Amino acid sequence: MEPATLPDNSMVKNGKRIFQFIDEKILLAGTAGLDNKEDLKRTRLVNSICAITAFLALSIGFLFYLLTGLLKEIFIPAAIEASLFSLIIFLNVWKLRRLASFSCLIVHLGCAVYFASLLGSRINVVIILAFLFGLCRLIYKDKLQRGVSMTAIALALIVIEANAYLGIIKPLDMPERSQWIFRWIALPSFLFFFVMILDYYDIEIKRLYKQIKDFVRDVVHDLRNVTVSNSQTLIELKSELNKKVPDLGRIRLLVNKVSSANENMSVIINNILDKAGNKITINVFDETFSLIDLIKNVIETLSASADSRSLEIVNWYDAEMPEYVVSDLGRMNTILINFLSNAIKYSDKETKIKLAVSKDMDHFTISVTNSCPRIPEEKLARLFDEHYTAKRDENVVGNGIGLHIVKRTVEAFNGTYGVTSNDTETTFYVRLRLVPGKKVDISEIIGEPQTLDGAEIYYAEDNLMDNMITKRYLKNAGCNVTTCVNGKEMLELLHTDPKVPDCFVLDDRMPVMNGNELLKKLKSPNSPYKNIPVIILTGDGFTENIDQLIAAGADQVIIKSNQQFLEIKNALDRHLHRRPAVNAG
Repeated sequence: MEPATLPDNSMVKNGKRIFQFIDEKILLAGTAGLDNKEDLKRTRLVNSICAITAFLALSIGFLFYLLTGLLKEIFIPAAIEASLFSLIIFLNVWKLRRLASFSCLIVHLGCAVYFASLLGSRINVVIILAFLFGLCRLIYKDKLQRGVSMTAIALALIVIEANAYLGIIKPLDMPERSQWIFRWIALPSFLFFFVMILDYYDIEIKRLYKQIKDFVRDVVHDLRNVTVSNSQTLIELKSELNKKVPDLGRIRLLVNKVSSANENMSVIINNILDKAGNKITINVFDETFSLIDLIKNVIETLSASADSRSLEIVNWYDAEMPEYVVSDLGRMNTILINFLSNAIKYSDKETKIKLAVSKDMDHFTISVTNSCPRIPEEKLARLFDEHYTAKRDENVVGNGIGLHIVKRTVEAFNGTYGVTSNDTETTFYVRLRLVPGKKVDISEIIGEPQTLDGAEIYYAEDNLMDNMITKRYLKNAGCNVTTCVNGKEMLELLHTDPKVPDCFVLDDRMPVMNGNELLKKLKSPNSPYKNIPVIILTGDGFTENIDQLIAAGADQVIIKSNQQFLEIKNALDRHLHRRPAVNAG
């Protein structure tokens, strides 16, 4: 018996070359230089649909021409359809992507109307229109574009049905055998398009599910690390406090460790919110602060993480660089935390991480260098992409959003960012505009302490711990504080209490009556409290939530954070300068 012959290797290679050519030259046509993944996917989808439609139109049209001999009515229109879809691919090549996606829909609709009018009930055009509805949801993200495209599809359906009812264009008269042949050739093609869209949605849903699952797993891992670290530190702190003569220096160190860990947790949460639909509001403040102190605080925040991998963080500050700068402290903190956290995760153990700040004319550069193997060029180009990590160690967990948030933050600064890598080191850097600042007295920032003396503050917060701590802070600042746990209780208190508040401080999420509902009542036209300032505290920093609160009459919205007490103090000092006259004297 002769052995079975294997396929010719040359045939396999030629097949691979053909598929590679189709993928690179047709399906990926016009995607060169596209950084946005969504734009790349939409362009590839349009190319795929156009290529498949052109092939099917030409092959089915030719086959039906052979069966019926209808050259002018079937084959030539099918050839024109194939040519138009081929031209749309070239529109993508010429970077006319929006025109290409819109043309894809228009040509499909035009051909659907033509062939439905010509062939009547012999083809089920509703399937192709259903496919186009699904297609619109994929390739058009703008609401206006979607609305226009959906309207166009609906109009096409009306035209087709009106023609079928009124008989304006008579269907072709053809033998019954030809009708059935055409029907059973066209129907699988239409179903193929419909299934292709459903399959695309299925793939996209699975991809998003995996992305969410991985993201949640990694975030939980990061948060658990912080909570475990805090728990261990608190155990040490209790042990120290139980001693007859506690070491105050060690207690101070342990308290600082807890505070630093909480700062790290706050950054993780801010990253999550910043990632969530890119809708988080980042308040921009041009404030004067010590960049040297900020760097020291960030290094202290991450010292426990660095120690766990036997890493030493060293920093170098250019002598020509001013200590105080005018910028956004929160955003600068985000950049430093994410750069250093990334360096700690991926550094070789028992090495140094170098943080450097250098001055260059009217700009300054912050760079973080860590010891690690070379990162390939193809990975370097993607490190700032969303959810991308260049993992070299399976034990290292990362959610791939830190560097992407750095990218967005630096872009908000109108700065530049980048990364370089060699055989032993990798350096991440940002370059930002330098605005020198000068040291200012704290009273210039938060106002004189006596401005709050005797101020009547009505505070509503359902979390009893937050209620107690904030009340204590406000009392220490010189305020008289009246507290309650929800909006309904606050209204009842106002009806019975003879005092007139100078300011309301409200949590926005409370049972019975939340802060937003209470705010609307306080600011209603007939309310005796409509001129009294209202400050809202919220853990929900999404744009739509803040916009709703401002629209309802909030004088200021403060997003809960580790800096919220300073922000409350600043807000009270600002708004109490316009206390209602009824409370004077």
